[in-house]
Amino acid sequence: MGNTYTVRNSTQLKDACKKVLPGDHILVHGGRYDERVTLENKSGTLAEPIRILPADDQWITGNKKPDPTRDPWIPSYEDPAFLCIDNCQHIIIEDLKIKHWWPGILHAKRTQWLTVRGCQLLHSSYAIMVKDSKDQIALSQNVLIEDNQWQQDDSPYHDLWSKIDWREAHGGEGTPGKFQYFNGAFFGAKNIRGNVIIRNNRISDAYNGIRMKSGDSPPPLTGLRKVNTNVHIFNNSFTRIRDNPIEPEVYAFNWHVRHNRLLDCHAWFSLDNVTGGQWYFYGNVGWFESRQGSLDDHAKDKHTMGRVLKLSYAILGQDPDSTRVPTDPWFVFNNSWHLRCPVIGGANSRIPTVPAGEPGPDLTARLAFFNNAFAWCLSSPDDTWLCEPIELVRHFDMQHSSSIVFDHDICNRPDFMKFFQHLGWGEHHGITTTAPLFAHPIDGKFALAAGSLARGSGWVDAEKQLPGIFALRLQADASINRGAVQDYGLTQVPELEREAVALLQTLGL
Repeated sequence: MGNTYTVRNSTQLKDACKKVLPGDHILVHGGRYDERVTLENKSGTLAEPIRILPADDQWITGNKKPDPTRDPWIPSYEDPAFLCIDNCQHIIIEDLKIKHWWPGILHAKRTQWLTVRGCQLLHSSYAIMVKDSKDQIALSQNVLIEDNQWQQDDSPYHDLWSKIDWREAHGGEGTPGKFQYFNGAFFGAKNIRGNVIIRNNRISDAYNGIRMKSGDSPPPLTGLRKVNTNVHIFNNSFTRIRDNPIEPEVYAFNWHVRHNRLLDCHAWFSLDNVTGGQWYFYGNVGWFESRQGSLDDHAKDKHTMGRVLKLSYAILGQDPDSTRVPTDPWFVFNNSWHLRCPVIGGANSRIPTVPAGEPGPDLTARLAFFNNAFAWCLSSPDDTWLCEPIELVRHFDMQHSSSIVFDHDICNRPDFMKFFQHLGWGEHHGITTTAPLFAHPIDGKFALAAGSLARGSGWVDAEKQLPGIFALRLQADASINRGAVQDYGLTQVPELEREAVALLQTLGL
C-alpha cells in the first residue's frame, strides 16, 4: 500500500488528486464538498489501483440544487460534478455516500479500468457518466459498476413516479419542462468503447436507469463493434423508473440483460431507433404495485400505460432514422412478467406511410421472442384505472418488421395468440391458459404454480433454429420451463455468461 491522504473538503480533495500515485488511497470524510474536483492523468495498476474511500460513515454533500430552466442534456465534462476523471486508469471509488450534487456526481472520460462499488448516491441528473469526445476515437472501456444504490427522487410519496407529468420530466413535449432535470440516468455513457459490467445495483425513483448512447449517429462500418459494445447488465433491481430502466441508443452490439428485477417501470426495454444487435434479454422478472402518473392528469398525460418493449416507429416528415432497426439478431426469451401494460404497445394504429408528423405503430427486425411467460393483472371494481384493459400487442406493424419469431410463449390472455393467428402464421406453439402460471406474481414471486402449463414445455432446441442463440442450460430431465424460473434458479445460458466472467477477470476480479 502506498500513501494515504485524508481529506475534509473540496480543497483538500483537489490537492490529494494532484498527488496520488499507484497504490495510494484517498480517505474522504463526510461534510460539504461543493466545488468541482478533477482527477487527471493518473494511472494506478491492476495490482496497485488508486482508491477513493470513505473516512467515516457520514454523507458527502454538494449542497447543489437542480436547475429547472436548463434543457435536458447529456452533461459535458466541464459541467459541475463531485468528481471528474480524465485520462486515468485503474481507479476504484468505493463505499462513498454522496447527495445533493446536481447535475452530476461522477463524470469520466478517456478512462479505463474504472470501478464504482458499494456507494450510496442520492439526487443528481446522472449519478455516473462516462462520455468520450465525439471528435475522438472512443477510448473509455473496462468499467465495473456494482453493489451501489441510487435514488434520484427522495420525495416521501415518490412524486416522480406517482404525480409528476412524464412530459414535464422529459422536457419539451409542449410543456415548460419544470422537472426536466430528472431526465438523466443512474449510469449514462456516450461514445465509449464498452466492456461494461453493471451488476447488483439498486436503482429507484428515477427517470431512467441505464442509458448508453453510441453517438449522435451510427458509427461508420469501420467503427462497428468498437463502440457501445460488450455490455453486461445483471442482478440489478429497478423500482419506480418513470421512463426506461434500460436504454441503448443509436447503436449497440453484444448486450446481455439478465436476471434483473423490475417493479413499477414505464417502458422497460427501450430499443427504438437502435441498430446493431446480438442483444440477449433473459431470466428477467417484472411486476407492478401501482400505476405511473396521476389519475387526475390522465387525460392530458398520455404516458401512464407503458410497455415492455419500446421499439422503432416511423414519423413521416421527420428524422429518417426513426425507422432504424437492428441489423443483427436479438433475443427476448425465458422471462416472467406480471403485467398491466402491453408487451408491445405502439403510439397509434396508423401505418407508417400515412400521416406526416405523427408516430406510426412499432416495428423492428430480427427479433426472436420465445419461452416467455406472462400473466395479466386482475381488475378490481375499486381501481379500474390500475388494471385498465388493453391489448397485449398494441399497434405493432408486423408487415414492416422483418425476420420476426414469436413462439413457445405462455400467457393467460387469448388475444396474444389471436394477434399471430390473424397474421396467417403457420404452426405456433403458444399456450393460452386460465390456470395460474406463477406462485404469487403480485409479490414478485415467479416460481411456477402447481400444475402450471409452463412447466417443462419450453422450446429446448431454439438454438438449433435461431442463429446467434447459444445452448440454454436445461433441467435435470432435459426440459426447460417457459418463463424465467427453472428448477436450478433463473434461466442460464452458460456460453453467454462466460463472457461476463472473462470480462471480470480482465477487470482483475
